[in-house]
Amino acid sequence: MAIFKKIFILLMIGGIFIMGISSAKSTVKFIEIDASKRLGKIIHGAIGGHYALSEPDVPSILVLSSLKIYTVNQKPPYGMQHPGADALRVAETFFKAGGKFLQVYLQDIYANWPYEKGSDIDNDGIPDDFLQKVESIVKNIKNTVYASKIVYVPFNEPDAIWYNNDSIWRGDINNSTFLKAWKKIYDFIKGIDKGAVIAGPNLAIYKADFMKNFMTFCKENNCIPDIITWHELNNRFYGFYEKNYQNYREIEKSLNIEPRHISINEYGTFSDLSVPGKLVQWISRFERTGVSACLAYWHTAGNFDDLVVDNNSPNGGWWVYKWYSDMDGELLETKVPYPNLEDLSALSVLNEKNKMLWVLFGGDDTDIEVNISNLPDDFIGKVFVKVYKADWSGYDGALFKPSVILEEIRNVENAFLKISIPRINKTSAYFLIMQKTEKDKIYRENFKSAQLSYEAELAKISNAKVFDDGTETNPNNNMYSNGKGVLLENTNSSLIFEVDLPYDGTYMFDIFYSNGNRQNNSGLIVDGYMKIDDGKYTKISLNPTTNWRFVGKHTGFIYFKRGKHKIIISRNDGKNVSLHPFDLDKISFTYVTSEKVHEDVNPQIYEAEEARLDDGLSLYYSKACSGASLVSGIGSDKKIKFVVSVDEDAYYLISIAYSTYGKDYIKMKLTLNYGPYKILNLPYTESIDKDFITNQVMFLQRGINILEISGVDKSKFCLDYIEIRKTHNYDHFIRKIEAEDKQNIISGRVKIFNSSYASSGGHVGEIGMGDENYLKIFLPNIVEDGYYAIVVHYSNGEILGTHQYNVNVIDRCALFELDDRELGEFYFRNTNGFETFKTKVIYTKLEVGNNFIKIYNPHKISSPALPSPWAPNIDKISVCPVFIE
Repeated sequence: MAIFKKIFILLMIGGIFIMGISSAKSTVKFIEIDASKRLGKIIHGAIGGHYALSEPDVPSILVLSSLKIYTVNQKPPYGMQHPGADALRVAETFFKAGGKFLQVYLQDIYANWPYEKGSDIDNDGIPDDFLQKVESIVKNIKNTVYASKIVYVPFNEPDAIWYNNDSIWRGDINNSTFLKAWKKIYDFIKGIDKGAVIAGPNLAIYKADFMKNFMTFCKENNCIPDIITWHELNNRFYGFYEKNYQNYREIEKSLNIEPRHISINEYGTFSDLSVPGKLVQWISRFERTGVSACLAYWHTAGNFDDLVVDNNSPNGGWWVYKWYSDMDGELLETKVPYPNLEDLSALSVLNEKNKMLWVLFGGDDTDIEVNISNLPDDFIGKVFVKVYKADWSGYDGALFKPSVILEEIRNVENAFLKISIPRINKTSAYFLIMQKTEKDKIYRENFKSAQLSYEAELAKISNAKVFDDGTETNPNNNMYSNGKGVLLENTNSSLIFEVDLPYDGTYMFDIFYSNGNRQNNSGLIVDGYMKIDDGKYTKISLNPTTNWRFVGKHTGFIYFKRGKHKIIISRNDGKNVSLHPFDLDKISFTYVTSEKVHEDVNPQIYEAEEARLDDGLSLYYSKACSGASLVSGIGSDKKIKFVVSVDEDAYYLISIAYSTYGKDYIKMKLTLNYGPYKILNLPYTESIDKDFITNQVMFLQRGINILEISGVDKSKFCLDYIEIRKTHNYDHFIRKIEAEDKQNIISGRVKIFNSSYASSGGHVGEIGMGDENYLKIFLPNIVEDGYYAIVVHYSNGEILGTHQYNVNVIDRCALFELDDRELGEFYFRNTNGFETFKTKVIYTKLEVGNNFIKIYNPHKISSPALPSPWAPNIDKISVCPVFIE
């Protein structure tokens, strides 16, 4: 019998029972926080990415604006290095999302990697064509509204590209071609735009001797970079980054140079990206040193460097940056046992005004004690403590809601509080929130919770191959949960998992896998077969992942009886055979409910005090509130913003718990995703301490939604919480139109294709390459004016060119016209295959009567420098009223 590694966590909150079983021995490690030692205001500098955006609204403004983004690096306008990621095409999305400055890698105007280097006839250290290209780039950007927020990065990793044999690396300054080139390009850019901001030297690896020589030269020659940049791309970071930082600051001081802002504009290894427990370790170090930083671009552009799935859905790593964004106040001195190793790391922030303290931590398999000392007087007495957990969900696997592993009322005495958390997981991140409260107990319905995972390499394996990946000793391999995976390499490959489940009920069942199979440069959906106990085999269709060893998730909901079960995953079922290999990382089970259901039916509660609050809103400590407090003072000039995550494009019942100050009716405005809004006329409540629940049905899109709540006119009120619950009672309002329906019009080269994975067996493709090639879809009769969500079901598997490690995905473009007026130009995130259908939601107002939508793409040139000339394949369109009475 195989020996299984099993992680088993049972959680109960209220009458809560916590149990852990693990194959690893745990030791207690301490996070020591001194609330009296303040290190300055948090800046959220580590929220950045290299090629983080690929096109307008890719990733969506919703996932971006939920984070407090600092900076990104993009290619220059019309750059050839990769398709998409054009600085000016994505600038509007980036700055609307709150970004501070956008860096432009000038050498990414070139097509090759490493960059091609042409002749240098005038011997100035710069290829002759490069200055011509730079001139065009700077003039182009100078004439835009974004010019003052653009940062030019002239050279990328000059220690490895173009100048890798330069004399400066041997300490010879006088004969350095790089220094001559730096001075020339610096003056050239400033000559075109004297206000231009220039960053450098942008080293691949920090080099102390070089930095001293470089900064000395720059001071003597009046060409000091406005922003200092270098990269941290290997696991030497843990022991050397803060030494590098201090070394640079000492160089500045020794040369009497005014301190420059530092941007570590590429950070992380292949196996760090997307992994919550690893990302915490980078974030905490960058934030403590007050720098900005950008995640490295190791895989694809447009998913914020492996934080976003399907353009609008969060993975486990995204939640780390969301929580980091939620922290608002002063950094506190925070000590961990091994600050210079890859190990437990933490960041803590105090907001005295709102009487809140946050701790973001993770990075080890251990028991934890968080010791908080010297708390301000306002925290003496009762506090509300909550701890969230975000597990690694794969690069391509969504995590729609993190779990709550602790929620309790504690008492602070002698300005000190100890919080114990057993058996944290090194790949997971944790977010502790401590708030003052007047409550004596938590009003929560007791519920069961269980999470279990079983590693593929520890299953019973037949005719399959175990491989190593993503370990600390080989960080430039992609992440696998236990450093290993299993390749089902032939048609007789199978794995048998023996599992032990604690309750009767429905479990969310996740298969962590990768599928890099391609045909005609498009990802293939691969079939596998699964059998539970003595049941029949069922087919499981595994969508293509971005590449091999790029873990995604296949999710289903299965009812199990309590106890032991045997699960077989195979390439054949005895009759049918899967023709293509795939690999498995692990399987996992999350308990949902005792009922037999096919989806997660549990409601989500969002406490108002944990939402984003406009300046001027305050907290009111009611003994009757749901969480720690109410949010008070919401009005027409002060709103509250909830970041809501759901797992399906569907209708949801939104229950809003509010209270009022007086005896007047109020008007409450609900704004969804920065567009559609509805005004509710609501009764007053008995008092501020007495909630009234009002319900509103809304259509929410899969992934992140932004719900803003404000007053109208003079209405002011308090909010306690909102509850989100999926409902299918209103599905009859959803009107679906297949793209291939006979009443629709296809023009030019556009065709109908058969597809076994499309909703009705077919889709419409080859839209684009000129506006004469279009699809016109006639919408069902609209019976009421209002806001509608147009849900476009599409596929897009286009890739352009190859690269040593990046996958050059194309996010296709389409223009939509509604009744002969332009609705907008929209970009459709790559779905990894032309048979893999995803959704994009477009909001618009529709009027009573018949409407049509025309879809086309007028572009005609296929080039990495330009938007794609192709529109996505269209399966169907769903038309959904946003608000239901």
